[in-house]
Amino acid sequence: TNGEYSDLKIICNGATYKVHRLILCSQINFFERACKGSWRASAIDLSHDDSYAVGAMIRYAYRDHYGPAENLDPEEQVLRHVHVHAIAAKYNIPGLQTMAKDYLKILVAEHWDKDWFADIIRSIYETTISSDRGLRDVVVDMIMEH
Repeated sequence: TNGEYSDLKIICNGATYKVHRLILCSQINFFERACKGSWRASAIDLSHDDSYAVGAMIRYAYRDHYGPAENLDPEEQVLRHVHVHAIAAKYNIPGLQTMAKDYLKILVAEHWDKDWFADIIRSIYETTISSDRGLRDVVVDMIMEH
């Protein structure tokens, strides 16, 4: 988004996204609640969240996809999808969760035998609640298969 006619700012670790309430509030309940009633936020600070994941969440709200991170090594790509999945779970965006899981599943199938794969498993278990089996099942299935 170029920020034209924007009426809300999302701030995350030094980045500022000029967004449109209508888009975000109609797509993501968290933003609807934050912008509702007598307290209408003009800026929301999400610096406690992963920067890439926040950008992905915003892209998803506008375009219904966020696109995989390109020009990164596979380990970093996988980690980004793990963080996107985590933010989607946190803000209750099931479509984004599914998309992150699907991107991750492709990369896991290609790179399950790498030395860094154990770090990915740890990251998945650290960023998901035990009842969220999405990414956990992806890695468990891959381990069981190999």
